[in-house]
Amino acid sequence: MIYKLTGVNSIVVDSERGYRLVGCTLEGRYLVEQPIARGGMGAVYRARDLRLNRLVAVKSMHLQEARKQESVRRFDREARIAASLSHPNVVNVFDQSHDHEDIPFLVMEYMDGITLRHMIERRKRLTTSQTIKISIAVLSGLAAAHNAGFVHRDVKPENVLIADDGRIKIGDFGLTRGANNNTTASSEVMATIPYMSPELIKGETAGCASDIYSFGIMLYEMLTGVQPYRGENAAQITYKHMNENVPAPSLISAEATDALDEIVRWCTIRDVAQRPANAAIVLARLKALVAQPNSTTPLEQTQNSTRVLADTAYATTAALSSTQHATTQLLPTGNQADGETAQPAALERAQSAAAKRQRRGKISALLIVTLVLALGGGSWWFLRGPGSLRAIPNVSGLATAEAQQEISSAGFNTVETECTSPDIEPGKIVQTKPGAGSRAKPETQVEICVSIGPKILPVPQLIGATLDEAKKTAQSAGFNAGEVVRETFDGEVAGTVVAALDPDGNQITETYREQGKINFVVSAGALPNVAGMTPADAVKTLQSARLHANSEKAQSEFSDDVAKGKVIRLETDESVNTGDTVTLVVSKGPQLREVPNVIGKRMSEAIEILENSGFKPKTAVPPLLRNAVRVKDTDPAAGTEVPLGSDINLGFEL
Repeated sequence: MIYKLTGVNSIVVDSERGYRLVGCTLEGRYLVEQPIARGGMGAVYRARDLRLNRLVAVKSMHLQEARKQESVRRFDREARIAASLSHPNVVNVFDQSHDHEDIPFLVMEYMDGITLRHMIERRKRLTTSQTIKISIAVLSGLAAAHNAGFVHRDVKPENVLIADDGRIKIGDFGLTRGANNNTTASSEVMATIPYMSPELIKGETAGCASDIYSFGIMLYEMLTGVQPYRGENAAQITYKHMNENVPAPSLISAEATDALDEIVRWCTIRDVAQRPANAAIVLARLKALVAQPNSTTPLEQTQNSTRVLADTAYATTAALSSTQHATTQLLPTGNQADGETAQPAALERAQSAAAKRQRRGKISALLIVTLVLALGGGSWWFLRGPGSLRAIPNVSGLATAEAQQEISSAGFNTVETECTSPDIEPGKIVQTKPGAGSRAKPETQVEICVSIGPKILPVPQLIGATLDEAKKTAQSAGFNAGEVVRETFDGEVAGTVVAALDPDGNQITETYREQGKINFVVSAGALPNVAGMTPADAVKTLQSARLHANSEKAQSEFSDDVAKGKVIRLETDESVNTGDTVTLVVSKGPQLREVPNVIGKRMSEAIEILENSGFKPKTAVPPLLRNAVRVKDTDPAAGTEVPLGSDINLGFEL
């Protein structure tokens, strides 16, 4: 039996496999508040960790699945794997236990948002920037899993969670296996067919490259809004996976660039040996594309610099050798014949030139030695000495992965801590220790403080206070006092606060985030009483109360109590606020009806006719004699129009 669960966003519930834990407190700690979703293996609930006062997600198996050993093993495996992957783009698992029926459940990080599937369905197709941002987050989470030796095996939009605060995480590691585990697709139910790689369809071993294929299909879908392979049944789709190449997204989407086309093609190569081996490789390519798609990489710059230095050193050595060779050629060879003498002037000039060249050669050699020593000293200064200190970059506001990369690029190590912040959204960096701009030696451990959002503070009593009092109380408690969003006619004292709301219009409960904005609903008092007024006077009264009369839908009714043309009442919804439109109901006076002619009829018959017509017949004839006498006359007379319910006196004759 399927039914809708009221008060929970119209979630469809299966009574046989339904949400059975709502209202339960698991382990004396996790109060299950409401359901979030239901899948084939179990249901997910929003719950509150009473010990830490934070929202969590509880995933529990269906009753029938808990009886299957393989399902329980898969459920436990998901807990172990997810708990071992501590990464900003992987849904955290906090706890694992069994409920009151001894059925396993997981306590996970609560993500208040939507899945990538919902996002694609809403937007039809994503923009280039949205696609790249989500892809980097997914690949970062997959890279962490691959690096830890795990293959996800079920990468698809349903398993990518996008929180309202911008966090993007991959979850549902229920099908995950070790990257070196020789489990094949045939051993159990595997990935969803539209995202399944050719090697899994053939029953071969799942590897990290299998996840890359699924990611490539998902990347195509983000850019185009549709899956590349569609068919009337699963067999047609699997055939296309095995025999066709994924088309370029740019054929149907202007959001796809040539570079993104190439990444889709690269990730979905049917030959697993030619596909990227793991997520880190694709992630590096995508980040390089985003950063500087046409520039030289740092490694290439280093290699170019090395070649320049080598060429310079070679040229200096060659010049020095050439100078020495020239000097040698100018000196006498010693093979001249006896008695043969050189001209003194020419010999002196040659010797003088040779001496000068020798001096220049010595100076060049000295300069080279000095340069080498200077370089050596400089190396010590910059690598070991005071010059080795480097500035810690400012990463405030960056996502954790980006901050870690920037700090690592500056030569430092990182360690994560958590801290609250009313300004920095969760998952992004609040500050570093040492602080940004401080100088430290390479490989210094830099503490990066990751925001877990603002502090959660108790909300003071605001209902019933005047607006000014409520604003002062809210500010004193650490919140921002907003504006009046609605004035409602509820019968309370005008000007008092009757509700406190967050910016989305939700009722604020016992706790609220630090510096969160609180808006107010204020009482406008009681609805004005316009009964008995003329419509014109009633309209003026309503206008003074900041209400509008709906003249186009004015209503009228018969009334025995209110004179014709006067207002009987206001026709309104359950809740009326200032600025709303209400409808006047105006009296048509009492409803009149013609007295029927019953003269000459038996008294009993006449009484019945008058009662059925809505009148009250009066007669002095006892009930036992009413069939023996006939009606002589009526008062009022037959044919007279009188209000319904009027008394009709009956005369009689024998």
